Amino acid sequence: MRFLIIVTACLLAGSLAISAPTNARNTTVTKVAASSLDELFKKLKNASNRAEANGISAQIWKLWFLQPNGAVQHLMARAQSARRAGLLKESITELAPDYVEGWNQRATVNFMLGRNAESVRDIQQVLRIEPRHYGALAGLGLIHMRAKNWKSAIASFERALGAVDS
Repeated sequence: MRFLIIVTACLLAGSLAISAPTNARNTTVTKVAASSLDELFKKLKNASNRAEANGISAQIWKLWFLQPNGAVQHLMARAQSARRAGLLKESITELAPDYVEGWNQRATVNFMLGRNAESVRDIQQVLRIEPRHYGALAGLGLIHMRAKNWKSAIASFERALGAVDS
């Protein structure tokens, strides 16, 4: 049951965050956001039901989607449109190489285009920046499933669950 709650929260909150309109803001992700993530992960670990887990997961995705500056925010809005069209420019990851969601979005586009190796490389960057990014870990599991590498898929999904338990 817990696995189902986490997977549902990952998929639902991630899709909601991706489709949510971005507000114009010129902000940087600070230690406050990092400590907020730490607190949210603790709450997610102790979520008692699916609704609570979904709400907490949505808050995590909102923090992951905070853009470091106005230029990245503009590019991210374009990237979300490009993602829906199956395209994504390199410039987000070039402009903000430590912006976790820029890498995750590019990994998602590469996955959708069947470019598994590129997607895995992008996921590795996501996990370098945010090792608890359960969306990226679940995506890695899907790549392994696509390749019929079942043991690695299970290991990736278990790591996604472990990210919540950390």
